[in-house]
Amino acid sequence: TTATRLINKYGSSGALVSVTLGAYSPTTTKRAETTVSTPTRYTLRQYSLKEIETGLVSAHDVELTFVSDIEVNESFRFTLNDGSTLNLVNIQKVEVQNLSIIYKARGVSNA
Repeated sequence: TTATRLINKYGSSGALVSVTLGAYSPTTTKRAETTVSTPTRYTLRQYSLKEIETGLVSAHDVELTFVSDIEVNESFRFTLNDGSTLNLVNIQKVEVQNLSIIYKARGVSNA
């Protein structure tokens, strides 16, 4: 589709990171994680002041639009081209055509 072609041509390179939690370690007080990264292309939009003032999004949140052939859920993280990592929430499947799927999600900083 036109949207997919535009994202692939003009978007930035990033990665969807699938995270699977393992067993809890009393020694480290953390759960082990297994991650698998899948390269993708994305566009990023900062939320407007009006959207932030509603209280539904934070000033540090961003809207990601990305292409993925795999089913994405909130257990995924997203790595931007600058190396920063975002948690994905409010994920919406926007378009399905010829197995190219476009998603929109709110990216929430891990920092």
